[in-house]
Amino acid sequence: MFETIVRIFGSDLPSLPRARLTREEQRWLLSAHGHNPLLRARRAGMVAARARLLAGLFLALTPVWMLVEFLTLPRSLWLAVGTARLVIIVPFLAMLWALRAGDRHRGVTVIALFGLFAVPAIFYVWTMQILGAGSGAGMAQAVIATHTFFPLLLVAGLGLFPLTLAESLALSLPIFLARGWIVWQVLAPGEVYAVLGALWFLLLVAAAGGLAAGSQLALLIALLRQSIRDPLTGAFSRASGEELLALEMTIAQRADQPFAVAFIDLDRFKDVNDRHGHDAGDRVLAAAAASIAGSLRTTDALLRWGGEEFMVLMPDTDCMQAMVGLERLRARGFGVRPDGQRQTASIGVAERLADGRADAARLVELADQRMYQAKRAGRDRLFGCQLSEGGRQPHA
Repeated sequence: MFETIVRIFGSDLPSLPRARLTREEQRWLLSAHGHNPLLRARRAGMVAARARLLAGLFLALTPVWMLVEFLTLPRSLWLAVGTARLVIIVPFLAMLWALRAGDRHRGVTVIALFGLFAVPAIFYVWTMQILGAGSGAGMAQAVIATHTFFPLLLVAGLGLFPLTLAESLALSLPIFLARGWIVWQVLAPGEVYAVLGALWFLLLVAAAGGLAAGSQLALLIALLRQSIRDPLTGAFSRASGEELLALEMTIAQRADQPFAVAFIDLDRFKDVNDRHGHDAGDRVLAAAAASIAGSLRTTDALLRWGGEEFMVLMPDTDCMQAMVGLERLRARGFGVRPDGQRQTASIGVAERLADGRADAARLVELADQRMYQAKRAGRDRLFGCQLSEGGRQPHA
């Protein structure tokens, strides 16, 4: 189903139909839990940009609507509705400020996005209580009728954002509550079937908006994977890996959590290329990447750093946890060489708290140095941080 959506909405992109979402990526369409930091950052940027656009559009159209209502509504109604419009300008200005260019904090984006749908829902309830009790004819009645369709416009607007199913439901809920309450209390007091009919039609429009939102997210996931993954091994590419490394380091520093990185260099890989050819070398690289990836947690990330070098990012993982997991991986091996021998690797590990490294570059440098120590010590070894019994300082 999700692949069909991606193909329909991306039919003008010839490479996209071959990009199939994995099971894990399909779960990302249901909930944001488990999204990798790169996807979160890209999505937050898209949502922030479009939310700013809509908030700015609402502010720009506010004086236009006030002028139209001034020319058509009775003066008492215009003053009441105009007051409501002026009041909700404040939260929209706050959204624009919070989502100013360069701000990509996920919490701010989520709150602003919820406000983008909740504030208009409150405005709808407020104005419908005013207009529902008023009377009008001609253009006045037409202007009043536009407020009735406001919830439909809101739920249709879900399709402008790359949202998960859970997010679409959460954003739609206040709109459904507002619409149901207004029909029950103002438009058709006590008429159960009128309420059900109004909510049913709103549900159909919300389903279309939610489907469009999910398809946008599916497109983003597929395109992001194609742009950030190494096509041979499926690991993150060097460029995207550096971005992911910086994001994970920032997250670890903000939460004061451990963060471990490991350099993995396949032993004697040049011999494979020299003796068996580059096609055989590619198969060894792909098998090694699959072996490493199969041992990682969903929160870990595998990067192809260059040639036969890989890096593993392990968020919220202390020194000993990283060492134990990587030793298990080293002992299991990294596939089989073309001559039937076991493929081994030399591994260097560093952890930001145990090793006292305050930035990502120094952490990576230390892991790289320890990988070369493992090479010089005879290969097929793991060198890394070691804690003394009473503290966090590593042994040299």
